[in-house]
Amino acid sequence: MNSTPTLAAYAARHRLRHRAASFGLPKATQLMRHGFMQEVPSLAGGELPEGAGDGWLALVSYVYEGRNELERSPFTIALVGAPASTEYAIRVLCHDRGLDERDRSNPDADRQVVKLDDKAVRLESDLFLERYAVSTDHDQDQVSVWQLFSPGLILWLTEKAPTRFSFELQDGALCCFVPGHVTDEDELDALCAAAARILARVVAIRGPGDRDGVPGDGTRWSAMEGDLAEHPFASPPASVKAAAKHFRSGLRLGDRAWGLGAEAFFREHAALVGFEPIAGAAYRAAHLDTFLPGIFARAAQGRLSGGEEAFLVLTDSDDYDDMGWTNLIVMASPLAARALAQSVPRGDTSQRGSMQVGADGRSLILSTLDGGRQGRTAEEFGAFFAAATELAARLRPADRNRSRRECEQAGEEEVRDPPAPTR
Repeated sequence: MNSTPTLAAYAARHRLRHRAASFGLPKATQLMRHGFMQEVPSLAGGELPEGAGDGWLALVSYVYEGRNELERSPFTIALVGAPASTEYAIRVLCHDRGLDERDRSNPDADRQVVKLDDKAVRLESDLFLERYAVSTDHDQDQVSVWQLFSPGLILWLTEKAPTRFSFELQDGALCCFVPGHVTDEDELDALCAAAARILARVVAIRGPGDRDGVPGDGTRWSAMEGDLAEHPFASPPASVKAAAKHFRSGLRLGDRAWGLGAEAFFREHAALVGFEPIAGAAYRAAHLDTFLPGIFARAAQGRLSGGEEAFLVLTDSDDYDDMGWTNLIVMASPLAARALAQSVPRGDTSQRGSMQVGADGRSLILSTLDGGRQGRTAEEFGAFFAAATELAARLRPADRNRSRRECEQAGEEEVRDPPAPTR
């Protein structure tokens, strides 16, 4: 008898697509970015019940090193897109106070170019604060947070939310979760209903609208922009290391110099090929179901010579500074993208510079292993972009100049697991 928990029966009853043993779940909010490996033993996708909308219901675990062996932290999550939140929410966390400190922590903290602590939020309800801890990204506008946590929502969270319920709103995604693997139908209905309740509030409010998605003075973003402006480049740097040297203070390259060097390297080379850097939250909100290897680092938007809308995306390894991926996502006809991907022989995922080609139902995805956050070079970036755009040019002319909406409407559902990191 198979004792592995599964959502298969629940998915069948609610006409959701089900997949077992999947690694294809977006690392959309900070809970999903924990651990060096993510396990998804059961994944259901589609129009979630209780009005939660299109998204995923999943049993997940992240793996970490315990004292004597590998340990797992299991959760049941409802994950839905919340693109309306990108205008006012950077990262808003509402965590059950019973969550382990590891589960509540921010795994992205060490990857930040400018490191600033999160802000605790005090709301005027002692009963609510006995159950939940609310915190936000340092750059988060607090007025928007107070708008989100209306008196009605605070009362519902305090008295009616599922036991040990938590949620995270980040990068245009809403992740609602409870600890453990839940398969009981009533409990799953309650989780989906909770996600619908939070999402309705997210959509209903409007932030101050005075920053156009860009944090103001005194923020991590403004500090980074100031440092970059002090060291302009006459020409694109030859490597991340060469760029980082411009920001060095002292004899050695510190984390801040490496982070600024990686940002400057990407901006300069993206501009060289006609792409404009965009906020990570904006990219992730629009590509919640585009799966890439590694951990998202930065993105830029542009068009290829044939007119196709495209995105350059760098992803890093969580374990190695000298390993990452350069990715080109090209909006194209789903059928044409899949046909092209199937016509290209699969490259060696462990070989730096080897091209991987795939499709996710609305776009063509081209990826290659590169030198990562500290080892990327202009030579390998140029070689990848030339090879990737040459492949993309093989799309039929009729498949070009299609809008994103047209691609989504014509798309066929396909879950694409990212290549596993290799050395």
